[in-house]
Amino acid sequence: AYWFENAGLVLKGCGLQMTDQNDGEANFAALTNQMLRERLQRFAPNESFPANLGAKTMIEKLVEYHAKHPRTITRCRAPLLPQKDYNDLLKLLDSMSWEKIRPRKSKYVGGSRSAVRAVASGGQNFVMGATLGPLGSDGFEKRGPKKGVGKNIEIVKKKSPKKNSASSLKLWNTLKRVIKAIDPDFVFTSVQVNRNFSGKPHRDRNDRSYQYALSLGDFSGGALTVETDDPEQLVQLDTKGRLTKCDGRRAHWVSPYAGKRYSLIMYRNLGKVTPVLSNRKRDTNARGVGEKRKR
Repeated sequence: AYWFENAGLVLKGCGLQMTDQNDGEANFAALTNQMLRERLQRFAPNESFPANLGAKTMIEKLVEYHAKHPRTITRCRAPLLPQKDYNDLLKLLDSMSWEKIRPRKSKYVGGSRSAVRAVASGGQNFVMGATLGPLGSDGFEKRGPKKGVGKNIEIVKKKSPKKNSASSLKLWNTLKRVIKAIDPDFVFTSVQVNRNFSGKPHRDRNDRSYQYALSLGDFSGGALTVETDDPEQLVQLDTKGRLTKCDGRRAHWVSPYAGKRYSLIMYRNLGKVTPVLSNRKRDTNARGVGEKRKR
């Protein structure tokens, strides 16, 4: 259950109490200097801000403003996945090996560089498909074909640990099928696979379009909070068992959670760039909690 308290949320459960601040310094650190300045000028139109004002100072001013004027939070949910699809995906994720691995050299297009599974807050994560960064797993294309929209030609050849290969391919194909059922025109080039990952405030600056997010497992909390086209309005998305459309090019973060949490992010980082979505209900498949969905 959630209790709104001051500018944040307090998650209570399993004997834990964790405060999720949505208007702290970290929440604005993902914004560019131009974004920060535009917000300051919106909130204080009669003030003048020096051209050389640093990001740290602008962030502090935003935090001070939102301490008095907390951003509005709207809780939303997309439809639940069919139970069989949810169970199949969770079974695949549970079957994978999640031990931490050491850095290793891996061939990339145009040279070689260190490829490491990122480890954050005790969790593990990796990328299936095309990636523009050092996160990659053997057997997946790193950049995709030169022409087209970036759809991968070969998904899996081999992967370390090897026992993950079959599960990874099944995971990819299952996600393609369930997304096609709700959004036939959406093509993803990559899947971010996370286990017990704490998503700090950030923007997916290399994305070319909106994305789909899904979380699974036995956990409480862990909602996905996203900024909207209105800097004073946030949307909190319950992605547990719910394939949720949102735009990661806007700042977003994961609320504290307790338990084992998997998350899957299907995104496209190649091809044509589409307009950034508002992350409000006209641009997503999520609706306000308690709001009836039109048939």
